[in-house]
Order: sequence, then structure tokens, then C-alpha cells
Amino acid sequence: MGEGLHFKAELKSDIDAGLRERLAAYGLTLTDVSITNIEFSEQFTQAIEAKQVAEQKAKQAVFIAKEAEQQAQAKINLAKGDAEAQRLQAETLKAQGGELFLKKEAIEAWKSGGAQMPQVLVTAGDSNSIPECILDLKNQKK
Repeated sequence: MGEGLHFKAELKSDIDAGLRERLAAYGLTLTDVSITNIEFSEQFTQAIEAKQVAEQKAKQAVFIAKEAEQQAQAKINLAKGDAEAQRLQAETLKAQGGELFLKKEAIEAWKSGGAQMPQVLVTAGDSNSIPECILDLKNQKK
């Protein structure tokens, strides 16, 4: 409902209540009041429009604040998840077999293109051992 229509309904309600009270003193009962033609002044119309604009701006500000709060919470949740993942990786590295986890991560990085494939793998001596050291001699500066 527009502000002007709301004002008309409120005005009608006030008139109904006022007239009922006054007429009751004379034993008369008011059944209805009709307001057929109300014209508002230009100043009143501008005031209503200004109020509506202010209300919309306030609603927009609340929406923007809530959106910013949700984005901040999402960043916090992401940071908590990253911290937990790092904690679990650190525990894995400290535990037995942590070296294997680190080597697996290096291999995954090579597969995904995050690092260059090494040119030389240094092992403990036999052909079945896991590389102890990885050197990329091709890209070393002389």
C-alpha cells in the first residue's frame, strides 16, 4: 500500500473514531464515513516521497551490512578450514611415514603443473628405494 493510501486509511480511521465518540453523546450511531476526494499539498507529497526514499536507503544499507557480514563469516570459515588442513598435514609430517606424505605432495605438484619435473632423483642406493633428494640440474645457474 502506498504512503498516500495508508494515510487516507489512517485518516478515515481517526475520523470514524472521533465522530463515533461525539455522536454517541447524542444517542447516534455512526455506521460509516467515506472520504471521496483528498488532495495533498505539494509539500506533503514531497515529504511522503522523501520518507519512502529514506526507508529504501535504510533497507539497502541493512542488506549491504548483512551481505558483508555473511562474506566475512565465509572468509572466517574458509580460514578455519585451511588452518585445520594445515594442522592435519603437520601431524602427518610428524607421524611415521610423514616423509612419504611430503614426497607424495611433491609428485602431485608435478602432476598438476605446479612444479617442473625433476631431472635427477637421488636415492639411497638400491633401485627400490624412494628418492631421498630431488635435484633439477637442468635449471641450475652456473
